[in-house]
Amino acid sequence: MRTRSTLAALLAAVLCTTSLSSQTAASTPRTERKKIGLALGGGGALGLTEIGVLRWLEEHHIPVDGIAGASMGALVGGLYATGHTPDEIQKLTSDEVLAKVFRISNDFSALNYRRREDRRSAPNYMTIGLKHGISIRNGLLVDAGLNAFLSAQFLSYGDKTSFDQLSIPFRCTATDITEGKPVLFARGSLPESIRASISLPGIFPPVERDGHTYVDGGVLENLPTQTLKSDLHDDVILAVSMPLVKLAPNNTSLLGTLQRSFSVAIWGNELQSRRLADVVIEPQTGNMTTMDYARAEDLAKLGYDATEAQKAKLMAYAVSDAEWAAYLANRTSRTADKPRNIASIKVETENHEVKEAVEHKLQKLVGQPAEAIVIDKRLDELRADERYEATYQVSYPKGPIRGVRDAEITVKLADKENGPPFILIGINGQAQSGQTPRFTLDLTYLHQDFGRYGSELRGSAHLGWLQQFDLEYYRLLNARGIFIAPHGEFTRRPYFIYHDQNRLSERLWQQGGGGVDVGYTYNHNTEVRAGWQAWSQRWVTKTGNDGQGDSSQVAHLFDVRYAHDAQDRAEVAQRGFHYNFGAGYLKAGEQAAAAPRIVGKFQFAHTIGGNSFLAAAEGGTLFNRDVAQPYRFTLGGPGRLSASAFEEYRGTDYFYLREAYLRRIAKLPDPLGQNIYLAIAYEAGQMRAPRSIGVTGTDYAQPASSFLRQDVMFGVLAETPFGVISFGPALGDAGRRKLSFTIGRSF
Repeated sequence: MRTRSTLAALLAAVLCTTSLSSQTAASTPRTERKKIGLALGGGGALGLTEIGVLRWLEEHHIPVDGIAGASMGALVGGLYATGHTPDEIQKLTSDEVLAKVFRISNDFSALNYRRREDRRSAPNYMTIGLKHGISIRNGLLVDAGLNAFLSAQFLSYGDKTSFDQLSIPFRCTATDITEGKPVLFARGSLPESIRASISLPGIFPPVERDGHTYVDGGVLENLPTQTLKSDLHDDVILAVSMPLVKLAPNNTSLLGTLQRSFSVAIWGNELQSRRLADVVIEPQTGNMTTMDYARAEDLAKLGYDATEAQKAKLMAYAVSDAEWAAYLANRTSRTADKPRNIASIKVETENHEVKEAVEHKLQKLVGQPAEAIVIDKRLDELRADERYEATYQVSYPKGPIRGVRDAEITVKLADKENGPPFILIGINGQAQSGQTPRFTLDLTYLHQDFGRYGSELRGSAHLGWLQQFDLEYYRLLNARGIFIAPHGEFTRRPYFIYHDQNRLSERLWQQGGGGVDVGYTYNHNTEVRAGWQAWSQRWVTKTGNDGQGDSSQVAHLFDVRYAHDAQDRAEVAQRGFHYNFGAGYLKAGEQAAAAPRIVGKFQFAHTIGGNSFLAAAEGGTLFNRDVAQPYRFTLGGPGRLSASAFEEYRGTDYFYLREAYLRRIAKLPDPLGQNIYLAIAYEAGQMRAPRSIGVTGTDYAQPASSFLRQDVMFGVLAETPFGVISFGPALGDAGRRKLSFTIGRSF
């Protein structure tokens, strides 16, 4: 009995304890985890280390409940906050993508035909605006690629988005240089807000909005920890900050001092921001620089390693597998669905004529899929003229973030800050051993939309070894590309006459005249023209004696020209074709023979592994007619039989062939992306001419009716901001040897 009573007592005690425990558990509330905020600082390419930080946090189940970013941190943070995984962000920072985002000039293949002509005339020219006096552009890099990238990544979010509604609540900072204060973006257009935050002064143009000018958020708040505390109300602050390196004692040059003074101002703010962080992750980037975008994978690895170094502190914020799964599910549920179709499109611009013309052109977008590639393809037609800054915003007034939605597109066309009109400045030059060098300063005056949308006034001046002035009014007659183009020109230049490599005389060729063309420009690559032009010209001897007489006469040319330019670069193309053909009838003076005239040029480029194969062929015929000397074809000089003197050969029928191989030996870092090559080329050319008799009984200018020349040229060729620079010797038959140097135009 005692045993049974004892068991009963024990059972009662257990039941009582269990009951009390249950009541206690029910009355004690579950402890909520602390909200974790992540502050991502700027640093140019060094900010790509933040991808590795995000990857480590995900692998170790440390949730992020809020993100605040500045500069590159705004871009990485904005992508992560809208549902992009670290691996997806890594792919978006590949060399191929970044090469389109960070560019000194617009992609040549994206330009229309007339802008390609400008680029070929003076490769890598500098543009000076004349709209408000003389001014150059306000950023080293153009932003068309960056704007297109941001619009594509955040297309699912409208221009009135609350950043609290993103997968992770998000903030980004910029600097308002109009009022001299930091600005926090918490709603509106994600692409525009992030674009403002990464507008590094002097690198990207600033963002103009509602009377304010915004530049990089890192200028006044490079590590926005205070935003996480005061605006997103996060409990724990994790911060990613680049190392604050001390100034080297010997770095006291003017440029070094100015650069460091700017950095010290950012330092002071960042040191204060670091004090608000519970954990500071500091990637050790060593000798990497803010321009090392091509090393994105290496930078992400450094960010991962730096986060691993803080593992002891960070693991206090890790959650269980079940909590992590719930966190991810909630984050995914807040991701915006992709839009369906484009419901409407409108254009905002100050010019009513432009508004109507562009809206008519863009109406084809209505009903099309609301995809960035579809929209940008149409906008590229507007950007191709480099006349306007063309951006767009998306709104979803009839739909939430999730669900079936159609997009309303607003295209914003704004004049460039400093033009039109513009002045384009470039240089071109060629020099050969034993020859007078030929260098010119090339100026182009360009006034787009002059008289009508799509029309333009373009004039050029070449000053140096020659003086040449051209003026053309390109009047677009309809939206299909039909145009009329009256034009005029004046040229004054020397010509040297040779016999067996010996210079016999120097002549002056001077001509002035004009004409009119009608034509059709279409699909950005192709133009066809038909026209008439007439010149009054003088051909006189200045020094020496070549056995030819002087002349002064009027020449007429009726011709049709077809041109197609589908290469990817103006100089040292890596792929594509470029060709043009012309056929007409030339009449030069009363006494000289008239002749049909056919000319053609063809270029082809192909690249494998960074090494380029280039081929060119050209030719022309005047059907062996005894046409006046100034209007005959010429061969000789760099890129036109390089072992021979400038224009050493003159005649009425010719062909020229060149095959070149360029082996890349170095590449400049992005965004320059330019190359240095070792080059070798084979050239062959044939010139024919009728045998006319000079006053002394000998035709010094053309000792044979037909001959062939061949040579091999080799050397170094470098793409630079001033155009292509080449240097090297050429060895040819008949004892011809030349050492050549070129800058500007080359192949």
